[in-house]
Amino acid sequence: MAYVVQHRLEGNHEPLKERTIGAKLFSVRAGYSTGDDPVVRVQAGEVRRRLEQYHHAGLNQSPVRIELPVGSYAPEFRWVPVVPQHADVTPAEPPPSEQRRSGLHGL
Repeated sequence: MAYVVQHRLEGNHEPLKERTIGAKLFSVRAGYSTGDDPVVRVQAGEVRRRLEQYHHAGLNQSPVRIELPVGSYAPEFRWVPVVPQHADVTPAEPPPSEQRRSGLHGL
């Protein structure tokens, strides 16, 4: 994941190829047959699965969500609102004047 994110953040917008990733990250020879060695696809699938679990569990406290779409090795960045996970929000009591108007006074 770090490799593809760094590639994008450095301003490289040409698509990453499976062979390039295989050679750089998994030490396979540059011209290897992707059909014979699916290491990049398998690892990309694992990264996608873990990202989904991470986002689904609500562990991401960052306003940026990183996704790796199926069929691509180019990460996508989305801005999402951050909601505090342990927000103890208790509704405030209405002021006494409102309690009287609503008939709640003395309850």
